[in-house]
Amino acid sequence: MTTTTWVQQPHSRFGFSQLIERRHLPLDELVVQPPIQGVSPGLVRDPVTGLPSVDAMYMAVPGVVPREGRLESLAAVVIQIEHFPELVAAFGPAAGDVVCAGIADRVRTVIRRGDYLFCAAPGELVVLCPNVDDEVAAQIGVRLRHAATGPLEVPQAAIESPLAPPPSATQDMVPVGIQLLVGASSARLAEAPVPSLSRLVGRARTALAHPRLAGVDGVAVYDAEHQRRRDQGFVLAGQLLDAVELGQLRLVWQPIVPARRGEVWAEALVRWDHPELGLLTPDQFIPEAERTGLIAALDRWVMRTAVEQAVEWFAEPDAPGAISVNASPSELLDPDYPARVGALLAETGMEPSRLIIEITERNPVDLATAARAIDQLRALGVLVALDDLGTGDSSTERLRALHVDVVKIDRSYVQGDPADRRNLAIVKGMVATLQSLGTVTVAEGVETLSQLDTMTELGVDRIQGFLWSLPLPADDTAAWIAGHKAAVQRRRG
Repeated sequence: MTTTTWVQQPHSRFGFSQLIERRHLPLDELVVQPPIQGVSPGLVRDPVTGLPSVDAMYMAVPGVVPREGRLESLAAVVIQIEHFPELVAAFGPAAGDVVCAGIADRVRTVIRRGDYLFCAAPGELVVLCPNVDDEVAAQIGVRLRHAATGPLEVPQAAIESPLAPPPSATQDMVPVGIQLLVGASSARLAEAPVPSLSRLVGRARTALAHPRLAGVDGVAVYDAEHQRRRDQGFVLAGQLLDAVELGQLRLVWQPIVPARRGEVWAEALVRWDHPELGLLTPDQFIPEAERTGLIAALDRWVMRTAVEQAVEWFAEPDAPGAISVNASPSELLDPDYPARVGALLAETGMEPSRLIIEITERNPVDLATAARAIDQLRALGVLVALDDLGTGDSSTERLRALHVDVVKIDRSYVQGDPADRRNLAIVKGMVATLQSLGTVTVAEGVETLSQLDTMTELGVDRIQGFLWSLPLPADDTAAWIAGHKAAVQRRRG
């Protein structure tokens, strides 16, 4: 490990201001800064681990230029002790200090020569790696994670918890299990714009906060495109309420077609006609609406708009037999939700049995609360559908706890390899079980004739997917239903 010689003068106001300025300097400017005068060693060294502190990073970066050549890139690897605040709350701050010092010692022993190790915060270390790209930074992160993960022995005297084992004459150390989160990011000094050191470290922190970015060895690498989508999501969430008021949202409808006989249903799907980004699909704005709590306002707009359209449709001969509307988990867990649905049906005069409310299996919900809401909705005469069957943690438990009328089999099963006998057996078992419960089955994502034939042979009741139709505006949906009815009548002679 490369060591740094720290300035011995008492700290000064000027030194502090220089540290603050350096937090925001681009890396290509930071590496050529002169040493900071007037900053004491106590300020830049962490007393628990003995490592240089976060402020020391901004002093040390000018010294990371390799002697052999230029500094062309820099990587940051951030190591965090998972659930560290909970660990401190459970065992006390002294035990937390022992764990921090122990992890720092483990990392010290395996850090590469020429890399720089800092303590950025309680329970967090940062390693700066000169002339390293994302791939190598990830490899470094894997090595550090494997070396530092595992139980640490903490002296009983350091543990301040009623759960601690009683003192023992033969055992004065208590093993504490430790897991680490590791994130990495790199930047080339020639890229434009060149990030600051704080931004580089922040990118690594951002990566480890998103498990989807983690590779097979548990190290998450910053992904600029992923971050761009998240940033866009934050912006869109802020614009969503205005979109409702400005009339930028609209519904499209996808037919749900009977595999044998019966009326066509139609599912309402929301689209956002954004003035700058064009037509946005739900996956581009629904996640941020859920995260920010705006999903409830969006759900209410969709429900009212869909019901009003359905009432208008039902006065015409080519109307769908029922409409399907999605409800978010937050709506389902709202104790007032069933009453709001009932009030809307009474206000519009819509027949409850022609409304299907879809809930998804993808998002976890409290089953007892969801079951009460579903029972109240069904008491109104509304039908309830469970969407995306097969994607949740325990599909059978949900089917047992939630009394639903319709179940949609997830597209991952529908679009599976037709030669995969295991997949076919699973779908066949799903259909048989659901039909024995009197539940209507829908195959989602049917896009080919082969998939249609397979799902029909397996006994699925209804088909939904691009094979039949893309989502359509309301007028086109009515025309599609009319054309489908005519085609069915012609086939039957």
